Formats: sequence, structure tokens, C-alpha cells
Amino acid sequence: ILFYLIQSKKLDLTGLRIYIDDPFMFMMNVSLWLFGSVALTSCRWYLLLRGMNLHLPFKRVLHLNMVGFFFNTIAPGAVGGDLVKAYYLFRDQKDGARTPAMLAIFLDRLVGLYCVFIIAAISVLSFYQNFTSSKIMSSIAFVAIAGFTGMSLVFALLFFASKPVESNLIYR
Repeated sequence: ILFYLIQSKKLDLTGLRIYIDDPFMFMMNVSLWLFGSVALTSCRWYLLLRGMNLHLPFKRVLHLNMVGFFFNTIAPGAVGGDLVKAYYLFRDQKDGARTPAMLAIFLDRLVGLYCVFIIAAISVLSFYQNFTSSKIMSSIAFVAIAGFTGMSLVFALLFFASKPVESNLIYR
């Protein structure tokens, strides 16, 4: 997408010159992004763990997320950090709580994907005229809206189910 926008001259990168001219502004932006994203994903994962009756202190969740972030950055592929988080979380849990621990990592990924679709759908709706300019951009807009709509419907069906789904495998 970035390549297309730069080649078609629809993306003007001259506004990023401020980061070259003012390194302090660049460092503040990077640190805010880095620590903000780690803190928000830690909050999200902390809430997911609590919802599955896994009561880890927030400090431990933050630690595991930072370890996962490190391995996502260093290891090839996008799931290296999740595997390391899963290992440490699995190791910390008792026998009966291991299934919800693994499920929490999967749900964290699923919620993260849903958030990406939300941001993409908001972008498409906000800048609709830009997405109708070419066939490629229209396809991207369709995938964004379809992903958001599909995941919203699945979550709504699960949320508004007539009775809560409880499994003996999860809550032992």
C-alpha cells in the first residue's frame, strides 16, 4: 500500500522532515509509540487473562508482553513473541489452568486483528473518495469493510448468545 501511495504521488513524506530537524521530537514520538503500545497491549491481555480466571499481577503481564515484544522484533516471523509468552505463561500455570492460558494468547491475537479491521474500516469510511480511485484501493476497502463486518457479526453472535458458553476443559 505504501509503495502504491508513494509511486502515485498521493503520499507526501515532506512532513516527516520535522523528525530529522528535531531529534528530540523523533525520540519523544518513538518512546510514546513504543511504551504506549506495550502498555495498551498489556492492559488488553491483562483483561483477557482476568476474564479467563487467570489472575496474574499487571507487572507480570507487562513483563511477559515486553519479552514477547522483544522476540517479535528479533525473531523472524510475527509469532515468535507469542510463543515465548505462551511458554512462560504455560510454565507459570497449574495443570488445570493451562488451557485458558493458551486460549488467552489466541484471543489476544484475535482481538488485535479485530482492532486492525476497526482502524481500517474507519480509514475507509473517512477517506472513501481516495479508495474509489483505483481497482486496487477498492479491493483494499472491500477487504477492510468485509473483515470488520464479519468479525463484528461473529463477536455479536457470541456476545448475545442465549446462554453463556462454559466448557469443562477451560474452567477446571
